[in-house]
Amino acid sequence: MKESKNNLLAIAPATKRLGIVVFSQTDLIYFSVKTFAPPRTETLIKRQVSQMIRELINEFEPKTVALKVLGKQQLKSKNLRFVSSLIRSEFERADIVLKEVSLEQTKKKLCFGKKRNKENAFEALSLIYPELKRFAGCRNKSQKEYYNSLLSAAAIGYNFQDCSLKNTNKNQNKTSF
Repeated sequence: MKESKNNLLAIAPATKRLGIVVFSQTDLIYFSVKTFAPPRTETLIKRQVSQMIRELINEFEPKTVALKVLGKQQLKSKNLRFVSSLIRSEFERADIVLKEVSLEQTKKKLCFGKKRNKENAFEALSLIYPELKRFAGCRNKSQKEYYNSLLSAAAIGYNFQDCSLKNTNKNQNKTSF
């Protein structure tokens, strides 16, 4: 089933998986964690990322992609830099606009005066999108790690949409006078 062609695809890469979230306008229409099958060699990861991206493009026809900017620690990971670069090149090849979105900036927006950390940001996000609440409340360390990419993708997608809507409203307000 094809959705609206105005979809936003948000992706948060990790070394073993991708967090994937699709928005139609401000509605969350799809979310998933796509795990890379072992052995995680560059050749297999490249094939898996390419296949995942093509499937997402075919199913959701995104207009824009929000890709999570890698943090300082993440930039030290050769594998993570490789995955992020693959994602960029796949969307460039498909001629789909890709914007990089910082999770740090997103946490500032979501934390509303609370300490700016992932837990508070994800808790705030689960109030906006209740279907994500079960992933934000994980206590188990491995579950937190697993769902971190999903929640990060949802957070940057939300932030990107919120900024886009504000810019659109500003432009509409300017032209209406």
